[in-house]
Amino acid sequence: MKTNIGNKEWEVVAMKVKDLKPNPDNPRTISTESFERLKRKIKRQGFRSAIQVDNDGIILGGNQRYHALMDMGYGETEIPVLKPCFQMTDKERQEAIITDNVSDGEWNQEMLANQFSVDDLVEWGLDLPWQEEPLDPDNPEEKEFD
Repeated sequence: MKTNIGNKEWEVVAMKVKDLKPNPDNPRTISTESFERLKRKIKRQGFRSAIQVDNDGIILGGNQRYHALMDMGYGETEIPVLKPCFQMTDKERQEAIITDNVSDGEWNQEMLANQFSVDDLVEWGLDLPWQEEPLDPDNPEEKEFD
């Protein structure tokens, strides 16, 4: 399947996890705790986010997911991979590496505090600026921290 939104065309292809190439220049790291949480998330939800590669199959976005899948024994499994249908420049590769890991939105802290379990949010990997106690709706400035 090809997509042509904006100025660039990308294609979703199936590739075996073991055939992907981790990026030796990946600026992202992951703690052991977060890596284990990532593996639990994949086990719970399945693999649902395509890994992005460059023209040579080097991972631009999804290095941690790749390592988690390999660690879980899925090297022979085919997964969705997003590949460019154009020759990427070095600048485009760098931009893809960074923008794949940038969140463009903001969390509504009040909604999180009042509609979700803190334990679930922590397990799902969200960093919380507040404790278990939701904000007092009558005093929104009141916050409790450790």
